Amino acid sequence: MRQLSLAVHNFHDNHNRLPCHGADPIVATKRGRRGSFMFLLLPFMEQIQIYDNVMSNAPNSGGGYFTVYSSTDALVKIGPFLCPSDGTSRLLPNDWNPSNYRGCRADIPVRGNLASTGDVSIPRSWLRPGPRTPDESSTSSTNVAWITIQGGGLGGFEMVSDGTSNTLMFSEGLIYDLDDTPTGGNIKSKIARGVSNASSNNSPYGTPVNCLNTRQDRTYYRATQNTFVADNAHQLGRRVFDWQTVGNSFSSLLPPNSPSCTSETGTPYVVLISAGSNHPGGVQVTFMDGSGRFISESIETKNLGRASTSKSSIEDADGPFSYGVWSELGSINGNENPTIE
Repeated sequence: MRQLSLAVHNFHDNHNRLPCHGADPIVATKRGRRGSFMFLLLPFMEQIQIYDNVMSNAPNSGGGYFTVYSSTDALVKIGPFLCPSDGTSRLLPNDWNPSNYRGCRADIPVRGNLASTGDVSIPRSWLRPGPRTPDESSTSSTNVAWITIQGGGLGGFEMVSDGTSNTLMFSEGLIYDLDDTPTGGNIKSKIARGVSNASSNNSPYGTPVNCLNTRQDRTYYRATQNTFVADNAHQLGRRVFDWQTVGNSFSSLLPPNSPSCTSETGTPYVVLISAGSNHPGGVQVTFMDGSGRFISESIETKNLGRASTSKSSIEDADGPFSYGVWSELGSINGNENPTIE
């Protein structure tokens, strides 16, 4: 994670801004789609050959686009992306660029992918989508069509008004476990499907405690919540070069080592991904200044029975409401001064 954090700082030094979670202009101007911030960090982690190989797929002229994550050059295991504590036995021979490390998407659930509707985490997260991306539905052979992403834009460390030593950058996360036994599965490597939405204020993003209550104990889901997102497009820690949130991001809402959930019964377009690790009692994290520390799973969280957004608009995104210290560490501009015991 410190290598990743240093790579973010080096990216900022080179481009005078932070990498976009997806639809970054570096990729978009080459007519690339579905590229994540993790892909953009490769040149700053001594992995530039993989980066160059993928970018060489850019169309020379005319219309069309290329998809970053699906390049055969991207189907590799990159050592610095994998934590020894998670092991590699569950990885497939040609796995979708797996990683044990996830960027913080602030303290609310987020969209599972990017679209023209944007993402409600934009005002509070250091990871924001870029302004536009090629339209993959366009079949034009002469002129590429573009999608403008609502709320997308560029920004640097100046966005982090809460202070770089006070704001989360990365945390650990387990890679999806291919073994579904025992029934229920490991809550730290699966996404529970069909968690009920909040009804008190018509929030489409659910109530955090509903997700927390899917666990039977510290390890397994309850039997009534043992339906998981299993396709490789939406597995935890896989396809991290894609802009899919489930592979490379987490929300600092439920405490570390909590379940991850989606309220969807089909493709998980809205997700609450929790930080997790095999370390007893918590997770390792890094902050925006590059420093690291261990965060206990008993760190303060509160108000988890309140719907996770009061509106579905990116302008609202929960305002200053606090879910506790863990939540406050995740937002870049909440004007909090959290104290970690």
